[in-house]
Amino acid sequence: DRTNYAVVFSIAKDDGTAFEGIEPLESGVLPLGFEGGSSINVDGVMTGGGDGHFYDADPSDNAIQYVERMSVTVLGGSIIGHTARVNLSDLKMYDGDGSASHVIAEGEWNMKFAVDYEDTSVDLPAGQTIKVSGMDATLDSATVSPIALTLEYTVHEVLNWEDQESGRMSDHNQNETDRFLDPSITVSMKDGTTIEIDALRGAGGTREGANSTACNKSIMFDEFLNLDDVASITIGGAELPLP
Repeated sequence: DRTNYAVVFSIAKDDGTAFEGIEPLESGVLPLGFEGGSSINVDGVMTGGGDGHFYDADPSDNAIQYVERMSVTVLGGSIIGHTARVNLSDLKMYDGDGSASHVIAEGEWNMKFAVDYEDTSVDLPAGQTIKVSGMDATLDSATVSPIALTLEYTVHEVLNWEDQESGRMSDHNQNETDRFLDPSITVSMKDGTTIEIDALRGAGGTREGANSTACNKSIMFDEFLNLDDVASITIGGAELPLP
């Protein structure tokens, strides 16, 4: 959508043979990584947070997949039309408990592509009073797409911040930040089922004012959400019907 994306790469050997000896973890994730991590940058992005993992979409073929999911703040409010630049190097496999690894495919792979797709974002009604960890707040905006929910809201309190070491978040300050970034979220489907969303798994930030705190939060879903099947989303006690 405008500020959240999932990019999937397929990785296959030139000789057509399959990668061998890679056993998935209990979660289905493959214990793989790139040396030095992955580098996927979209032009115009100022900040971002997310995750990446490997999986095998089709065990009968010779390819494996790497997916990177990111929630970003971007100039102009949308990444659509921008250019993504990718640098990946030395595919490695982690051994045992993940404390060691060895390279299974040496190389460096560079590419770029246009972030060009139809915006799937749907704007939800906003302006309601909500509760965030028991605090009063106002929902400023809410946007949902098949991959993510993006929120902006104002908590009518300020963070109880304490001094901390430079470059390190204290436990107290981390807990205080989490308190402001943890609205309850429930997706209600048209068939009567509900999905509870863990807001703390998403990316977010705060900006403190004199008597309030502006918060932003992006939560990417574990699976694609068919918006045609969604009746409403309840955020901090306020039910927002899909248009």
